[in-house]
Amino acid sequence: EAGKEYNEAMGRVTYERQVASVAKLKELGIEVLESDLEARQAWAKQLANIPKQRFEEIFQRFGTTTTLAACDQLVQQSAAAVRQAFASRIPDGSYSFRDYLDSDGITEQSYSVHLTMTKDNGNVTLDFRGTDDQARGAVNFIMHDSVPKFMYSLYLTADDPTVLLNQGFMQVIGEVKTRQGSLVNPVFPAPLGMRSNTLLRVNNCVFGTLALATEGQTSAASPVYVI
Repeated sequence: EAGKEYNEAMGRVTYERQVASVAKLKELGIEVLESDLEARQAWAKQLANIPKQRFEEIFQRFGTTTTLAACDQLVQQSAAAVRQAFASRIPDGSYSFRDYLDSDGITEQSYSVHLTMTKDNGNVTLDFRGTDDQARGAVNFIMHDSVPKFMYSLYLTADDPTVLLNQGFMQVIGEVKTRQGSLVNPVFPAPLGMRSNTLLRVNNCVFGTLALATEGQTSAASPVYVI
């Protein structure tokens, strides 16, 4: 019931924003029919309901127990694929990489994200504690553990189209260590509005450690969002 109320509220917010957009366009002399807006809204709702309807049909056809067991099997299959990729492609050891933001948009100071990935007898940990302190500008990023975990898992299984992106990507890498007050674990009232810049530096650190572990057999770092 709470979820239904939330979806209805978000639908109203989205509709109100679109109405405001239409009003702005009319101010600029661009005609937009309200029927166009309503048609777009109806299409969006219908499109959003398709996955829900399909999943409900699966539950009705196969039953709750069988469906949930199948979902769990898919998760375990993905986890096994990631685990095998780490075992076959990443030698035991520690691999460190640092990437930089030119500035935080306010000061002339550069900021860096530092990552050490360690694999020891099948156990993988990620350590971001060497990352610089949080910034005055809005490049601070409250990083969830899932961000680097998914990036490692996604890249290491990218050449296998049978591997599904799901919760299994979270199960292979263990602890993700961060330091409170750092760029990836800032404290209030750290501004966050340009955090995507730091997210890209986190991704580059993932690729950097993979490059070190695989003798360069990985994607190049991205130049996107370098301030």
